[in-house]
Amino acid sequence: MNLKVSRRKTGRTYQSIVKNYRDKNINMVEQLAQGADDRKNFGYAAILKIYHELGLHRFFNNKARNKDFEHNTNSIMILLVISRLLSPGSKKKAF
Repeated sequence: MNLKVSRRKTGRTYQSIVKNYRDKNINMVEQLAQGADDRKNFGYAAILKIYHELGLHRFFNNKARNKDFEHNTNSIMILLVISRLLSPGSKKKAF
């Protein structure tokens, strides 16, 4: 536990007690029990939620509304954004 002191531009000082992530003792030798299924793979669900909260799906659908595209631009952008965030690399490496 640490005492964090934050100073604002207005001159006020805020103090808060914070727990440092290094305070946790981790046993690196410990293994999961046989048959335990404690891991969850959410894949791109969190990224897709942020994508929709930002309204990017509406933006791309509105931009493509009056155009005659062969493919759905929103689906293409979702795939590009998710692949770039899950495995960052060059643009060529995305697809």
